Amino acid sequence: MKTKKIRLGTVFILFTVVMICVVVLSVLSIMTAKADYKETKKAADHVTEIYENESLGQEWLGRVDACLKAEGDIVWPQDATYENGILSTTIGDKQQLSISLKIDEENRTYEIVEWKNAATWSEDTSLNLWQGDE
Repeated sequence: MKTKKIRLGTVFILFTVVMICVVVLSVLSIMTAKADYKETKKAADHVTEIYENESLGQEWLGRVDACLKAEGDIVWPQDATYENGILSTTIGDKQQLSISLKIDEENRTYEIVEWKNAATWSEDTSLNLWQGDE
């Protein structure tokens, strides 16, 4: 009886290539997930700071309401600037909330002129990028 030799060389090489592809794809998948997590964390911190500033802005507006409702002379909150009938303040560090109110001292009311979120940004010039005209 003749016996046939089983040749496993090509199967072994194919299996090795498939395993290398699986390992590379899983490493890339883990790296992508880690990068996505970092970006999501950064976005969550940014949004959290915006909401914290909005909350502090509402508290400041409540203090202004209390100042207007109080009897006698109006004493504005210490963190406010009052010029030409406009009361304004800025809240926050990186993400800033600017609030300006037009004050009617006779009726002791106000109108919101500005309620604006703005981020402070500084240019990163550490990379030597091609400007297109060299």
